Amino acid sequence: MARGHIEKRGEDTYRLKVELEPDPTTGERRVKRETLHGSKKDAEVRLTEMLSLADQRMLGVDAKTTAGDYLDRWLDDYAKAKAPKTYQRYQEIVTNWLKPYLGNKKLTKLTTADIVHLVAKLREAPRRDRKPGKLSPQSVKHALRCLHIALACAVKWQLIPRNPADGVDAPSAPHIEMRTFDVDQAQRFLAATGAEGLKWTAFFTVSMTTGLRLGEIIGLRWVDVDLDRGVLRVQQAIQRLNKVGIIVKPPKTAGSRRPIAIGADVVSLVRKHRVSQAATRLQMGPIWKESGLVFPSETGSPLCDKTIRTVFTRTCERAGVPRIRLYDLRHTAASLLLAGGTHPKIVAERLGHSTVNLTLNTYSHVLPTLQADAAETMDRLLRAGRA
Repeated sequence: MARGHIEKRGEDTYRLKVELEPDPTTGERRVKRETLHGSKKDAEVRLTEMLSLADQRMLGVDAKTTAGDYLDRWLDDYAKAKAPKTYQRYQEIVTNWLKPYLGNKKLTKLTTADIVHLVAKLREAPRRDRKPGKLSPQSVKHALRCLHIALACAVKWQLIPRNPADGVDAPSAPHIEMRTFDVDQAQRFLAATGAEGLKWTAFFTVSMTTGLRLGEIIGLRWVDVDLDRGVLRVQQAIQRLNKVGIIVKPPKTAGSRRPIAIGADVVSLVRKHRVSQAATRLQMGPIWKESGLVFPSETGSPLCDKTIRTVFTRTCERAGVPRIRLYDLRHTAASLLLAGGTHPKIVAERLGHSTVNLTLNTYSHVLPTLQADAAETMDRLLRAGRA
């Protein structure tokens, strides 16, 4: 409980002081002072009110602070410390969706009903890319989640007593079905990459056999590849952000910084690509921007996501295979490994998942086949004992 005391300063004048919890961001001691003109009884009544507000974590709050002011502070004090892509996403949500509807409301007066109304408004809001239609349920869900995180910080920072977003149900978003190549489609796709050149054959072969995230394969450097041992190490990722440019960052999680074994066929292909890249470097001369990357652009700089997607789509059409998402190459790698009998723990390590449970939950569609294979294996092993 908060502590406070009364100090007499003059005739019918009292100084009230209440000690608050330390500032959650700086750790500095905080004290709320107030001067009251009146009787000692009036001072005692007011001190009781202040102590009650302090216990509710409401005493240190500026009642004039708007939700918009707070969200700006939250972006600076909290969101900026996150990954650049995460910060940019939070910033877009706050600017485009939260502040226009909630920005003028007082932070301390924000209610669950206000946030329910926000969700209703967002459901009818137009798309930000100016294409016809309304915001997707997934976008509304992301906006609500961002607001919930921001208000949870406000509770932790003792600006509001409770999170008004706690009682708001997120809209149900349609499940995005995972689509992957089967073995035949994967083989046809890789064969079709030959028309794009050796670099792209190597790029998509490494992508499909390792399950690397897009940023990880763009950021893969020659110093991270040991072709003699047949191992590559994920040490960094590269992202290209709007209005920011190229960002080089550590892998997504501690488990994402990992070694991945590659087979002899992949090693041979990457060796040929390295020789070809050296020839391209000499041909480009001073135009070449040395980055040490395994799969740079034609001038040596990091590849652009848009370029990769264009080549990927073109190759899918050429191969006559389903046009899955580029990210689904990672899912294809995991699904083929699991279907081929690779232990889920090894698959989790190759993908950089934090736990094997994440792998099993993500690729549960492969498990029924594995369960049937396990049943057949037990039948075969114990058949002799029943004969």
